[in-house]
Amino acid sequence: MFMEFKGVTESSPQEPWGCERQAGNNYAAAADFALEHLDGSGRCLVAGSPLFEAHELAERYAVTYLDFRTPPVNGFNFLQADACAMPLEDASFDALSSTCLLCHVGLGRYGDPLRLAGDQVALREFYRVLKPGAPAAVTIGPVAEIGASMELGRAHRVYRLEDALKVVRHAGFIVVRHAVWDTRGERWRRPAEPINVDPALFPDYLSMALRKD
Repeated sequence: MFMEFKGVTESSPQEPWGCERQAGNNYAAAADFALEHLDGSGRCLVAGSPLFEAHELAERYAVTYLDFRTPPVNGFNFLQADACAMPLEDASFDALSSTCLLCHVGLGRYGDPLRLAGDQVALREFYRVLKPGAPAAVTIGPVAEIGASMELGRAHRVYRLEDALKVVRHAGFIVVRHAVWDTRGERWRRPAEPINVDPALFPDYLSMALRKD
């Protein structure tokens, strides 16, 4: 499904953790989307999201934070693990949030193992650890109106909207809602509004509210 775009080899194992919310950026919008759709209680797995999002979700849930790297002191249960092979029991979480992990996982940008179709493997893991009927809020990452989804070296994947929806549904999830964040205009795009066409510089960001079937 993916084309490879040569020339981008970014590796960012020490990238900032997003400890503080910054209004107007992509992560703040993704966190707001997650908070809107995850309004229950119980156990919530937060996979690779900015730390401020995990802290805000911890006001509602008992949060387990999963990442391949080791975060700063965080104040909640931390599990260092590969999102494609999580040492967690089946159907053990009441909710799940993941912001901008799926576009990176398996590319090795953060020191994680290189893995073909890592996004698809991680989505199946997300599905596995959720209880039946449980909600998930996932920001899959960059999306653009392009001919084919592509990998920008080790930096990230850029999806066609159709491909992103197909990957999520193939993992078994029901798509309750999807929304596209306009990175230039700093706003949510209207339904059916054209999305960005520049895959390398200014792709939009796709967030999805999901439910385990």
